[in-house]
Amino acid sequence: MEPIASATYTITVTCNYGFTSSASVSVNTKGTDVMSSLNDGPRTLRSVLSCISELGTVTYDLPSVSHSLLTAPLLINKSVTIASLNIDNRLEIRFDMESINHGFNLSAGKILTLQNTELKLLNQSQKPAFIGLGAVSIKDLVKFLSN
Repeated sequence: MEPIASATYTITVTCNYGFTSSASVSVNTKGTDVMSSLNDGPRTLRSVLSCISELGTVTYDLPSVSHSLLTAPLLINKSVTIASLNIDNRLEIRFDMESINHGFNLSAGKILTLQNTELKLLNQSQKPAFIGLGAVSIKDLVKFLSN
């Protein structure tokens, strides 16, 4: 189960003499929503994929974050779905192919499902978007673009 929100916890201690002390702490959890377009770091596509469970669904915090710009290959070692809200509000996964040899690396037996997404290969020079022994499944509208 992936937590999907942050929470604040408060602990209160009362001693025998009636003195009370409280402390609060906020806990930020990883969830299944991508909230950063960066290549790596908290709430990026890479981070969310690392903590999501098998057969989980990754979504984006649209319209705040509408794309991911990846500068390193992305390992898919779980069967997952990356999905947009609908056909009219598609997210974009961008790979900067200038310094990498491929986009997604699909582990054997794993399925990457893309639903209502656009996959854009920037600085493309005949490098593959997908490698590995896994499979890709397309649902609804998915566009593949390169420049």
